[in-house]
Order: sequence, then C-alpha cells, then structure tokens
Amino acid sequence: MNYQKVYNQIIERAKNRQLEGYKEKHHIIPKCLGSLDIDNNLVELTAREHFICHQLLCEIYPKENKLKQALFLMAIGKQKRKNNYYKLSSITYERLKNEYSQKLKGKKRSEETKQNISKSLKGKKRSEEIKQKMSKSRKGHKMYTQEWKDNISKSLKGKKRSDEIKLRISNGLKGKVSKTKKIVMQYDKQGNFIKEYSSVTEAALSLNKKTGAAITEVCNNKRKSIFGYIWKYKN
Repeated sequence: MNYQKVYNQIIERAKNRQLEGYKEKHHIIPKCLGSLDIDNNLVELTAREHFICHQLLCEIYPKENKLKQALFLMAIGKQKRKNNYYKLSSITYERLKNEYSQKLKGKKRSEETKQNISKSLKGKKRSEEIKQKMSKSRKGHKMYTQEWKDNISKSLKGKKRSDEIKLRISNGLKGKVSKTKKIVMQYDKQGNFIKEYSSVTEAALSLNKKTGAAITEVCNNKRKSIFGYIWKYKN
C-alpha cells in the first residue's frame, strides 16, 4: 500500500470541505518532524480520519518514536475528552505497546521533570480511605526478608562507625527511648548525681570511650564503678 498517497488524499479532501459536528485538529506535517503550529499546517478531521492519519504516519515514518507514542496514547484513551472514539486491532495494539515499552526502557526523568512532579505533590494529603487500603495491604507483610537482612549484614561487616557519627546518631535519638535502650544515670563515688544520658553509648562517648560495655557491667551490678563513676539504669 502507498501510505503517503492515502494520507495525502485524506488531507486534500479535508481541506475542501466544512465539517459539521464533532471534529479534531490535525497537524499535516507532525510537529515532531519540525513543523510549526500554524494555520496552513492544520486541518479539521473526523475522529476516525484523525486516528487513521496517525496510523498512516507511523507507517510513513517507521523510525519516529514520537508518532508511535501519540498513536498509542490515542488508542488507550489518554485524551482530554471523556469518550474514546478510536478503535484499534489487537495486533496493532500489541505492536504499538511493545514499541512504546521499548522506547521507555532506560529513560530517566530530567531534573526539571522531577521538580515539577515534586511541586505538584506538595500539600497533597492521602484520603483516609486510601490510608486504610494501604494499611490493609501491608498487614502481615514483612518489609525485609531474611535474605535482604543477611546481605545488609555482610556488607556492614568490618565497617566501624566513627565516634562523631555515633554521637550524631545518639543526639538524634535523644528523647526516643526504645525497648533496647535504657536511660543511664551518672554518679560520683560518693553517690552524688551528675548527669543523665539517653543510652550507654552516649555516656561512653561523653568520656571519649569507644565502647560502653564497661558502663553496662556497672549498671548490671557486675562491677562497682568504672572511669571514676558509678553508673545506674534509671528506674
């Protein structure tokens, strides 16, 4: 079939008539091929003609991915109008979907696109219904598998946190006492209270010690004192 000839016939017929009722504007030479959005490059077509023209353009310019994308979006109803006027055979739909999918593979969002998405989401709150649905879908779901945990453990073996990082973590956790962390009280050897720490680690770091194991022993009554102080767990 001579796709270009059929395409030209549809365009010429459209130029010499006045359409009544629903109609769509079509770029005779597609904008992705370098044309301008001007009157002599626009023509009014019926919905069916418009779709056929885009099918023909995909055959005329088989290497132009933007034309395939436009046809695919028309086919799946991604238009501003509510109703989908276009019909597509299953074979053509599959071909377009595969080609469109290949085009998107490996495509990264630009920084500008990321910022626009971020701006559009700012201030948007999830409805209570959506929150409940998300909560139900997560029930019984384990976030981290054992394999994932094992891999993380292996990657961290032999890596030591610096005292500065430990202190930052400790400061960030102040006021957040978990089941595994206990508040530590510092006293002098006469029993006078000196200071309170959110954890054994924080107490050790305050004395420039790399570990709080010795302080833990005192808190557990295994030793009387360490580093010149008596240590106790709060409550």
